[in-house]
Amino acid sequence: MDHDANNHPGSLIEGLSKVCAMEHYAYITTYELSFPLLNKLDCRLVCLPEIFSKVRHSILLTKHSPYRKAINNVIQKLKESGVLKNIKIQTMGIAVAQPDLKEDTISGVELGTVYCVFLILISGALVSVLILAAENIYHLLEQKYLMNRHPLKTNYLS
Repeated sequence: MDHDANNHPGSLIEGLSKVCAMEHYAYITTYELSFPLLNKLDCRLVCLPEIFSKVRHSILLTKHSPYRKAINNVIQKLKESGVLKNIKIQTMGIAVAQPDLKEDTISGVELGTVYCVFLILISGALVSVLILAAENIYHLLEQKYLMNRHPLKTNYLS
């Protein structure tokens, strides 16, 4: 195969057509971009999800853009409702697991959800204060008992 820079396809449809025309030829593109063009080809192409590269998409905004908060809220709602996952399944045709990518989810927490945790923390704090008080009382009583048992011996010279 010739590695000439002028031999590379100039467009997406040209690259996909070259896959159909040439044997032992591969063309790397995203499924989302190539899917609308597949019915224009004279051959059947197969997507290989095992070697599909993970692509992150970005929206560039200026630092103090008025749209930033609105776009973030909409994207978050789409993630929480599962719409983004459904779009990926519909466009990819399969559910692709990506365990190394973390989803940025923010969810509200109600008092009822964390009530048990706070109850355990407060109970532990109260028990530790009661144990501290009992130890101090025991220590004071022990000192008082020892003082009464062994009074200080003094020699008075008269």
